[in-house]
Amino acid sequence: MQLPPRFMPAQDWPIWESLLMVGLPALVALALGLVLFWRVRGPLRGLQQQVMQFKDDPEARVHPPLSQRRDEFGDVARSFNHMAEQVSAMLTTQRQLLNDMSHELRTPLSRLAVALESQMDEQALRQRVARELIQMRTLVNDTLALGWQDTESDDTGQESISLWALWDVVSDNAAFESDWHPSRFPCDLPVDAQVRGNLNALAQVLENLVRNAVRYSPAQGSVSLCGAREGMWWHLWVTDQGPGVPAERLEDIFAPFVRLDSARAGNSGFGLGLSIARRAVQRLGGQLWAENVSPGLRIHLRLPAAV
Repeated sequence: MQLPPRFMPAQDWPIWESLLMVGLPALVALALGLVLFWRVRGPLRGLQQQVMQFKDDPEARVHPPLSQRRDEFGDVARSFNHMAEQVSAMLTTQRQLLNDMSHELRTPLSRLAVALESQMDEQALRQRVARELIQMRTLVNDTLALGWQDTESDDTGQESISLWALWDVVSDNAAFESDWHPSRFPCDLPVDAQVRGNLNALAQVLENLVRNAVRYSPAQGSVSLCGAREGMWWHLWVTDQGPGVPAERLEDIFAPFVRLDSARAGNSGFGLGLSIARRAVQRLGGQLWAENVSPGLRIHLRLPAAV
């Protein structure tokens, strides 16, 4: 017996073969592509919206659940939030510095206006103008130095620095500026003590610390540099013999434009030296903090040791 030709299954096999081998995989691939597209489109649109919003609102952030994802989108979201935090902090700092500097400039400008309207003789007027101009130049230079620290690249030149040689230069300059004898700047460090960092940045740090210490030291005081090797770090400290600061304000002295209402606040200055020093040390990968001693204030530095 034989089936009629119309019932033979083989006659429709080319059509089924095309459907099974081409059509079905194409449909499956299209469905998977659509599902993948929608799954990718959502997070991308969320990231895009936050980036566009960040242009007008520095506080814009990528919120959960997108920022908590354990995939590439989550990594991008967390990276964006980290970048946004840094940019927002930098903008806040810049605005605060601008506001503080404008406030600080009003005082010398007011004194200049009073001096110009007074009946001072020409010599006294020249001295007053010169003094106020020096104050304003110092304020502008220190404020710019503090602001540039937030915008400069971290790729500063790193080299081995001899602490003895650096202290010799810094203390010599400080002795010349303050009319102190060089013996009032002792250094108790091994001759071969070396740290790794940027020479100009570290020199600026020590100069700010020494100038600050000299400013608040008594008439026959001294400013010393001591330290000890701690593994891969050098722990250094600069000590003066001044009145110190209140214990609860030890952290405040590193904030810009902070001048304490204590014996240390009776001297001129804008409260920027220690702020500049701390940020520079942090950029070098170290730490800077303060403590009271008897007598005086001690500023601690922790810097990477040269191998």
